[in-house]
Amino acid sequence: MYFSKDEILELKSGEKYLVLNSTTINQKEYYKIRKLNEKMDELIGGPKYISALKINDHLVIEDNLEQSIITELKDIFESSH
Repeated sequence: MYFSKDEILELKSGEKYLVLNSTTINQKEYYKIRKLNEKMDELIGGPKYISALKINDHLVIEDNLEQSIITELKDIFESSH
């Protein structure tokens, strides 16, 4: 895993997200994240799902996942509670 649960990710845009959960499917890392407000004391909006893959020593993050993957991730993350 590239990110661990409860880790805060900061995007180039300055937005911050909390990692809620993670899993691996077909050698690709997937994460359930939620956006943090500016004070970083409250989660806002619903969860998002992203993937991360290392390519040529660069970490590539994708947030435009296929619906079938999102459905599978929801099932995995819900069953892990």
